[in-house]
Amino acid sequence: MCSDLTVRGCRVTISRNDTPAPIVGWLLGESSLGVLIAMDESLSDIRLVEDAHAISYDYDNMHESLLVEDAKQVKDQLRVLNNDISENMREAISKVRFDRLHDINYRLAQLKEIIYREKDYFENRLYLEQYNELFGFLIAHVDQVADLHRETYNIYEYAGLTKILEEIGPKLVELRAELIIPAYDLEFESRRELITSFDNSWTREKHINLLDAVEKIRFELIRKAGQEFDSNSKSEPEEPCGGDILSRWVGPSLRILAGTGLTIANAAAGISAGLVSSVTTIGFTAIPAYIGVAGSIHTGLIQVADGCERIGRRGNS
Repeated sequence: MCSDLTVRGCRVTISRNDTPAPIVGWLLGESSLGVLIAMDESLSDIRLVEDAHAISYDYDNMHESLLVEDAKQVKDQLRVLNNDISENMREAISKVRFDRLHDINYRLAQLKEIIYREKDYFENRLYLEQYNELFGFLIAHVDQVADLHRETYNIYEYAGLTKILEEIGPKLVELRAELIIPAYDLEFESRRELITSFDNSWTREKHINLLDAVEKIRFELIRKAGQEFDSNSKSEPEEPCGGDILSRWVGPSLRILAGTGLTIANAAAGISAGLVSSVTTIGFTAIPAYIGVAGSIHTGLIQVADGCERIGRRGNS
């Protein structure tokens, strides 16, 4: 059985011990559960074939949209990168305080629920006399979001994870996101969100500077509360008037929460990374487990930095 990227997209015939009829389709990849194949050219019918006894390859019949450009080079890059980071990742994961991450994750879920509930309340009921109440809500949740992420980030910094991610980030993003991000991340975020977050601009210094800036925003929010009230106090609107303000502030905060949650989920996945050789990615390929964990935490931190940057722009606008 082969999970080589060079045969991805190849037309395959799979034989199984429990059925006389072979299964034919285009090879997507291989996971610990079996072989993933597309049964049709539109790639809309994806199936997992378990207990494959033998696979034959039709190298003259390749699905072009599934081919990995420079597959051999990518395979070599993954092998070298895995060799470079496995020992350091294993050591860093062993230092992570998972009891604290578990507590933070619970608080993240609670805060997210509160933000959505309060957002709905203000969007439908906010009038001018409630601006102070609105900005009180914004100030409180920006503070809480920043505090939870800083607490999480400090755990990774102490363990040495952030240092590893800063060093290998440029190597990760040389590769396609579909080949790096684990498929289990789709339980937390959409495929589009994960792919668009795959970037190479993340550094520890920039991250901390952005987080510091967010923590200073509360004072700017207090100032803006007065400005918004004064500019709109001449007349009472007939409709609720807080939607625009909420969209500009709540969205970035939720992005910080999502990114933080993604890093926590994948830090936890790092525990089992030393026990399994590979994980399946959102592109249905198999990659070394520690690369998948590193790629996901890196992606989550990028999302957090983006959310922090958006809040900073709101505060300065």
